[in-house]
Amino acid sequence: MKKKIVAFLLLTTLVLSSTVVAFAETYDDGASHTVAGSENGVGAVGDGTDVTVNGDVSGSAEVTVGMERIDGGVVAADGAEISVTGNVSDSGFGAIAHDATINVTGSVEALSKGAVVNNGGTVNISKDVTGGMVSILSDNGGTVNVGGNANGTIKVTDATVNVGGNVTGSIEGDPSQGTYAYAAINETNSNINIEGNVTSKAEGIRTRGGSTIVVGGTLTADNESPVIIFDHSDYDVNNPNATPSTIVVYEIKGNLGNLVKSGYTNASNEFVEDTDSALKNSQIENIYYIIKKGEDDKDSNISFLSGTEKKAGYDTAKAGVSVVINVKEGFSVSAGKIAVSKNADGTYTIIVPKGGGVTLTTEAIQAAVEQAEQTIQAAVEQAEQTTYSISNLEQAEQTTYSISNPNATASAAVVVPPVYVTADPTTIGETAYVASVTAPIANAPYGGTVKLTTGDAAFINRSIIDALETRSDVTLEISVLYGGVPYLIHIPAGFKLRELLGSNGKINMNQLISMFGVQL
Repeated sequence: MKKKIVAFLLLTTLVLSSTVVAFAETYDDGASHTVAGSENGVGAVGDGTDVTVNGDVSGSAEVTVGMERIDGGVVAADGAEISVTGNVSDSGFGAIAHDATINVTGSVEALSKGAVVNNGGTVNISKDVTGGMVSILSDNGGTVNVGGNANGTIKVTDATVNVGGNVTGSIEGDPSQGTYAYAAINETNSNINIEGNVTSKAEGIRTRGGSTIVVGGTLTADNESPVIIFDHSDYDVNNPNATPSTIVVYEIKGNLGNLVKSGYTNASNEFVEDTDSALKNSQIENIYYIIKKGEDDKDSNISFLSGTEKKAGYDTAKAGVSVVINVKEGFSVSAGKIAVSKNADGTYTIIVPKGGGVTLTTEAIQAAVEQAEQTIQAAVEQAEQTTYSISNLEQAEQTTYSISNPNATASAAVVVPPVYVTADPTTIGETAYVASVTAPIANAPYGGTVKLTTGDAAFINRSIIDALETRSDVTLEISVLYGGVPYLIHIPAGFKLRELLGSNGKINMNQLISMFGVQL
């Protein structure tokens, strides 16, 4: 059944007032208090009222502000501060800060809403915050800082939210049962920074524009939903002058063909999709993909020369943009599933794909050369055990043996001439290139070497590996001008290349050079 997205019905409204009536364990005397953990909730009201709780808090405190009663595990209002050195749990609301401050060194968990801020309130939670419907809620401003994960939708207006872990949207909905799935992030005019991943059972983000939303990890939306909804509502009418939000994200997973849906929510709570794609395209143009570096490369191995923009402290680029990279001398660079092209001036270029997910890593060329040299030396030593020197020509002339019988013994070696091949997929096509390489391998003399001269678009695929495995006695040497630099790639006979195949069924020149190549 297709999921239906509906607006939240807030269960409480926090209004302006300083007239207070206190219930349960609530303090409103402008003094400091230290108490043990409470099973009846803790409340604090008024400037100078400072409560420290040494332990866990459960149950609900009841505070009346104006005409409204506020219930929650810990409730602070009108300049008060509550600090809890434990966990907070409640059947309704967890931590509520109304123009006040709440600090929790543990986690906050509630069946309805985890952390609620309004009128500039602040909630700081060292670990996780969990809400059955909403993990973080704000009607009209405030700040929530969470060190761990946010379990439940983030729904805020004019707020600042920082989450050090992951965000998981509300439960998967079943409209026939009266439950619905909501966007993981539903915001208006807010700044949201998520260091981890964001996962949703519906759309990933619903934004009303003008915000900055940062996801340091992967944003995953349900495949039946758009990843991002740009809801440019202005008091239940279309706002054609709405400003899209800036979305900074490492990777997006979901239905990328339905990346952004743009429209407005009318007075009947129905989403009306735009007929003009201008606002939709403006939101797509404001998605920036973070380009990460491997742990060993964060300091100095990689630098960006062009194509990137700094957003929220990250190096980012839009989809389809060419990014030119400089790599420290003595290193080569790879980008996982993304192709890396080496330029004539020694720099590298990548093109950021739709959906992002680019991480750059480097490998010391010298280490690869040494590994190749060690492999070559091992192959030479093995060959010396079964071949013989022909420096003594008289002895070689006295005893010869046929290379058609590889099991024969001999007192002198026969020089096996190499097979030379020139083939480049850019000029003859991939099918002809593969055939040009596999045939000489299959027909090479026993213990022979196939010497391939090619271009930097060449590769090793399954067919070539099959040929080499069938002829495990054959060595493959590749001479290539890669990015304007000549390399010799020596692949010893019998080396198990199959383990190096990428998801595209190929091993490209860049990877072969990094493992077996020597710069000439």
